[in-house]
Amino acid sequence: MRSVDLEKANLSNAKFEDTDLREADLNTTILTGAVFDGSDIRNASFIRSVAENASFKGAKMDEVNLERVDLSNANFENARLRQAKLDRIKAHNANFADADFSGVRLVSADLTGANLTGVDFDGALLRRTRLVGADLTGASNLDPSRILGACGDENTKLPSGIKLIKCSY
Repeated sequence: MRSVDLEKANLSNAKFEDTDLREADLNTTILTGAVFDGSDIRNASFIRSVAENASFKGAKMDEVNLERVDLSNANFENARLRQAKLDRIKAHNANFADADFSGVRLVSADLTGANLTGVDFDGALLRRTRLVGADLTGASNLDPSRILGACGDENTKLPSGIKLIKCSY
């Protein structure tokens, strides 16, 4: 399914395990409950899609564009998201445990309650990212100089040496 055009499709609960979806157009697609476990989704575009409760466990998602996607309760455990664009995502209670966020862009993203344990943030940018109640225990390579206006609260769990401002929005 490489380079497939599924723009504006309703793919709720679709099964795409171990599928080649490189460079696919999934913009404004409804993907609620869809399963992409083990899939190759490099360079695909999901702009403004809804992927609540979707699963991307172990997926290769390098340079994927998830801008403005609703990823609430989605599962990205062990996924590889190198150089991905996650600007303005809504990922309430999403599971990113042990994911590779190397070079990821998180601008105005909402990761309220997200599980970010063990995530590799090497070269990642967190600008105005909301981390209220998020768990970053064991996260690595978070560069304080690349955390710009990101905020959390008293329930946010951070690795040592990382400080956030308190969210006021």
